[in-house]
Amino acid sequence: AVGVEKGDRFMDIGSGDGMLVLAASMLFPHYLESSVGVEIVSELHDRSLTFQSRLEKILENKNDGNIALCPSMGLDLGNVYEPNDRTAHLFSKTTLAVCFATTWSRGLVGRKLSRLSEALGTGGQCELPSGARLVTIDGVLDHSKDGYGYSGEFKLFCPDTTPFSIASLYTKL
Repeated sequence: AVGVEKGDRFMDIGSGDGMLVLAASMLFPHYLESSVGVEIVSELHDRSLTFQSRLEKILENKNDGNIALCPSMGLDLGNVYEPNDRTAHLFSKTTLAVCFATTWSRGLVGRKLSRLSEALGTGGQCELPSGARLVTIDGVLDHSKDGYGYSGEFKLFCPDTTPFSIASLYTKL
Protein backbone atom coordinates (compact mmCIF):
# COMPACT_ATOMS: atom_id res chain seq x y z
CA ALA A 1 0.00 0.00 0.00
CA VAL A 2 2.78 2.45 0.88
CA GLY A 3 5.62 0.78 -0.94
CA VAL A 4 9.28 0.85 -0.06
CA GLU A 5 11.30 2.55 -2.77
CA LYS A 6 15.00 2.30 -3.58
CA GLY A 7 16.85 4.93 -1.53
CA ASP A 8 14.09 5.44 1.06
CA ARG A 9 15.03 6.70 4.51
CA PHE A 10 12.71 4.95 6.96
CA MET A 11 11.76 6.27 10.39
CA ASP A 12 9.69 4.78 13.19
CA ILE A 13 8.26 7.65 15.25
CA GLY A 14 7.96 6.39 18.82
CA SER A 15 10.13 3.37 18.08
CA GLY A 16 9.79 1.71 21.49
CA ASP A 17 12.14 -1.26 21.71
CA GLY A 18 13.28 -0.76 18.11
CA MET A 19 11.90 -3.94 16.59
CA LEU A 20 10.28 -2.22 13.59
CA VAL A 21 13.53 -0.37 12.82
CA LEU A 22 15.56 -3.59 13.00
CA ALA A 23 12.99 -5.55 10.98
CA ALA A 24 12.82 -2.89 8.25
CA SER A 25 16.61 -2.89 8.01
CA MET A 26 16.66 -6.68 7.53
CA LEU A 27 13.64 -6.87 5.21
CA PHE A 28 14.74 -4.08 2.86
CA PRO A 29 18.55 -3.92 3.03
CA HIS A 30 18.93 -3.18 -0.68
CA TYR A 31 16.13 -0.60 -0.78
CA LEU A 32 16.48 1.44 2.40
CA GLU A 33 19.32 3.91 2.66
CA SER A 34 18.64 4.15 6.38
CA SER A 35 16.33 2.81 9.05
CA VAL A 36 16.01 4.90 12.20
CA GLY A 37 13.79 5.18 15.23
CA VAL A 38 13.11 8.04 17.59
CA GLU A 39 11.89 7.18 21.09
CA ILE A 40 11.17 9.53 24.00
CA VAL A 41 11.20 6.93 26.82
CA SER A 42 14.80 6.33 27.90
CA GLU A 43 14.14 2.79 29.20
CA LEU A 44 12.67 1.73 25.86
CA HIS A 45 15.52 3.44 24.01
CA ASP A 46 18.06 1.56 26.16
CA ARG A 47 16.28 -1.72 25.41
CA SER A 48 16.33 -0.93 21.68
CA LEU A 49 20.10 -0.40 21.79
CA THR A 50 20.49 -3.77 23.53
CA PHE A 51 18.43 -5.49 20.82
CA GLN A 52 20.40 -3.73 18.07
CA SER A 53 23.69 -4.83 19.64
CA ARG A 54 22.47 -8.43 19.96
CA LEU A 55 21.35 -8.50 16.34
CA GLU A 56 24.65 -7.11 15.10
CA LYS A 57 26.60 -9.69 17.15
CA ILE A 58 24.47 -12.55 15.84
CA LEU A 59 24.99 -11.42 12.26
CA GLU A 60 28.70 -10.95 12.87
CA ASN A 61 29.15 -14.44 14.31
CA LYS A 62 26.64 -16.57 12.42
CA ASN A 63 25.84 -14.77 9.20
CA ASP A 64 26.55 -16.83 6.10
CA GLY A 65 26.06 -13.75 3.94
CA ASN A 66 22.35 -14.33 3.36
CA ILE A 67 21.24 -11.67 5.83
CA ALA A 68 22.11 -8.02 5.30
CA LEU A 69 21.19 -4.77 7.01
CA CYS A 70 20.56 -1.46 5.29
CA PRO A 71 23.64 0.82 5.11
CA SER A 72 22.65 3.01 8.06
CA MET A 73 20.63 2.04 11.12
CA GLY A 74 20.07 4.13 14.22
CA LEU A 75 17.97 4.30 17.36
CA ASP A 76 17.82 7.77 18.87
CA LEU A 77 16.53 9.09 22.16
CA GLY A 78 14.48 12.07 21.06
CA ASN A 79 11.20 13.94 21.21
CA VAL A 80 9.14 14.81 18.14
CA TYR A 81 7.48 17.63 20.12
CA GLU A 82 10.69 19.18 21.47
CA PRO A 83 13.36 17.99 19.04
CA ASN A 84 17.07 18.60 19.39
CA ASP A 85 19.04 19.45 16.24
CA ARG A 86 19.85 15.79 15.49
CA THR A 87 16.23 14.68 15.78
CA ALA A 88 14.99 17.54 13.58
CA HIS A 89 17.68 16.67 11.01
CA LEU A 90 16.60 13.00 10.93
CA PHE A 91 13.02 14.05 10.22
CA SER A 92 14.12 16.44 7.47
CA LYS A 93 15.74 13.52 5.60
CA THR A 94 12.99 10.91 6.13
CA THR A 95 11.08 9.71 3.07
CA LEU A 96 8.96 6.99 4.71
CA ALA A 97 7.70 7.20 8.30
CA VAL A 98 5.45 5.10 10.51
CA CYS A 99 3.80 6.15 13.76
CA PHE A 100 1.89 3.64 15.88
CA ALA A 101 -0.47 5.99 17.71
CA THR A 102 -1.81 3.10 19.78
CA THR A 103 0.36 4.37 22.64
CA TRP A 104 -1.72 7.53 22.79
CA SER A 105 -5.10 6.34 21.62
CA ARG A 106 -5.76 2.77 22.70
CA GLY A 107 -9.47 2.21 22.24
CA LEU A 108 -9.86 5.48 20.36
CA VAL A 109 -9.23 4.36 16.78
CA GLY A 110 -9.41 7.32 14.43
CA ARG A 111 -8.56 9.93 17.04
CA LYS A 112 -7.06 13.14 15.62
CA LEU A 113 -3.38 13.54 16.41
CA SER A 114 -3.35 17.35 16.40
CA ARG A 115 -0.06 17.75 18.25
CA LEU A 116 1.71 15.26 15.96
CA SER A 117 0.18 17.03 12.94
CA GLU A 118 1.71 20.31 14.10
CA ALA A 119 5.13 18.77 14.75
CA LEU A 120 5.32 16.96 11.39
CA GLY A 121 3.33 19.46 9.36
CA THR A 122 4.25 22.47 7.31
CA GLY A 123 6.48 24.72 9.41
CA GLY A 124 6.69 22.17 12.23
CA GLN A 125 9.97 21.45 14.00
CA CYS A 126 9.99 17.90 12.60
CA GLU A 127 8.49 18.62 9.18
CA LEU A 128 8.98 15.79 6.72
CA PRO A 129 10.18 16.71 3.22
CA SER A 130 7.80 17.11 0.29
CA GLY A 131 6.87 13.72 -1.15
CA ALA A 132 7.56 11.80 2.08
CA ARG A 133 5.07 9.06 2.89
CA LEU A 134 3.63 8.72 6.38
CA VAL A 135 1.58 5.93 7.91
CA THR A 136 -0.26 6.58 11.16
CA ILE A 137 -1.81 3.65 12.95
CA ASP A 138 -4.91 4.14 15.12
CA GLY A 139 -4.79 7.90 14.79
CA VAL A 140 -5.29 10.40 11.98
CA LEU A 141 -3.60 13.65 11.14
CA ASP A 142 -5.45 16.92 11.58
CA HIS A 143 -5.73 18.12 7.97
CA SER A 144 -6.11 21.75 9.01
CA LYS A 145 -2.55 21.75 10.42
CA ASP A 146 -0.41 19.36 8.49
CA GLY A 147 0.16 19.88 4.76
CA TYR A 148 -0.34 16.17 3.96
CA GLY A 149 -2.52 14.56 1.31
CA TYR A 150 -4.64 11.63 2.50
CA SER A 151 -4.21 8.48 0.39
CA GLY A 152 -6.56 6.04 2.13
CA GLU A 153 -6.58 3.47 4.91
CA PHE A 154 -6.54 -0.23 5.57
CA LYS A 155 -7.09 -2.62 8.48
CA LEU A 156 -4.20 -4.29 10.29
CA PHE A 157 -4.99 -7.36 12.34
CA CYS A 158 -2.90 -7.10 15.49
CA PRO A 159 -3.20 -8.95 18.83
CA ASP A 160 -2.21 -5.79 20.74
CA THR A 161 -5.13 -3.77 19.36
CA THR A 162 -7.83 -6.41 18.92
CA PRO A 163 -9.72 -6.89 16.82
CA PHE A 164 -7.73 -4.65 14.43
CA SER A 165 -5.98 -1.33 13.91
CA ILE A 166 -6.52 1.21 11.14
CA ALA A 167 -3.50 2.42 9.15
CA SER A 168 -3.96 5.81 7.48
CA LEU A 169 -1.71 6.69 4.54
CA TYR A 170 -0.46 10.20 3.75
CA THR A 171 1.96 11.99 1.43
CA LYS A 172 3.63 15.30 2.39
CA LEU A 173 2.59 17.95 -0.11
